[in-house]
Amino acid sequence: MKRFLILSVAVLLSISLFAQKAASKKKTKAKKETVKGTWTKGASLYAGLTQVGNNNWYTTGSDKFTMSAMATLDAWATNTWKNKEWKSWLNTSYGLLNTTKTGVTKLNDRLELGTRYLVKPKQWKNWSWGPRVHLRTQFSNGYFYNYLGDQGVKRRRSGFFAPAYVTVSPLGLDFKPCNHFNVYLSPLTARWTIITNQPYSYMTQGGVYKGTVEDPLARLYNVSPSKQHRGDFGLLAVASTKFNLMKNISYTGRLEVFGNYVTAYKDAAPGRFVNMDLFMTNEVSFNVNKLIKVKYNLDLMYDDDIKQPNNKAFNNANRSVGLQMLSTLGVGVSFKK
Repeated sequence: MKRFLILSVAVLLSISLFAQKAASKKKTKAKKETVKGTWTKGASLYAGLTQVGNNNWYTTGSDKFTMSAMATLDAWATNTWKNKEWKSWLNTSYGLLNTTKTGVTKLNDRLELGTRYLVKPKQWKNWSWGPRVHLRTQFSNGYFYNYLGDQGVKRRRSGFFAPAYVTVSPLGLDFKPCNHFNVYLSPLTARWTIITNQPYSYMTQGGVYKGTVEDPLARLYNVSPSKQHRGDFGLLAVASTKFNLMKNISYTGRLEVFGNYVTAYKDAAPGRFVNMDLFMTNEVSFNVNKLIKVKYNLDLMYDDDIKQPNNKAFNNANRSVGLQMLSTLGVGVSFKK
């Protein structure tokens, strides 16, 4: 975990330095908005579709029909006046896979909302300060398939606001050395993990499946089902970058790290990081033309509070799912405004 965290920060820093050098070669004069209430807005929509048919194709198995669909919608609005900036954003993605064997399952599901207000003192060249609020959840239910080894049995594992992560930083520092890279750092951040959508849901009524006492849904995220939320307090660091790798090829990345002060103090062991939760997104996009786009996404997440379901095959004292990875590659149509 420690090596992965250091590697992630090194990657973002190295690519940001590359972007800064590339930007210095092409200096452009941008007009600064000085009138309060003038917004810069934008949105982009991407939709891709893949279909595979199989009729007695021996080496691929017996799944005769496979179709996947993926869509993303990103929107943002920024207001800059004098030495102040207010930025809000929306990031969404949703994907489905349909096969003759398993039916419809989710490939991807993310809903993010955020807002940030910054003030830049005159004597600060690359630094600003201000609050930041962020929400991350998903649209619909996700399931454990072949639950506890039983073919065809599924159990609900997530849903809208199950979980939802709300992060509030009342005060933080933002470092922006160039237009392609910035880091937001707040040592005083509150974060809530919320399970309000059926927190007591089990596989079976009563919570006992084939002799195994199940954890309610909320417990899979280390949340009390009666309280429906868990509050944490700690350090937040967010690094973001966006630049062109070459003509028609761009990279966008974001790394969020949250360190919980309370659990770190209780569970700390010499020589290792504890309870450092991270969420990282990477996107490489290639614009074939104004309409067709090829996209590759790699999302990484680590949260020690997310647990495996109760099972005799697991060591119940340590059931963390570990590092999570989601990788998607698609070709589709893209619209940008």
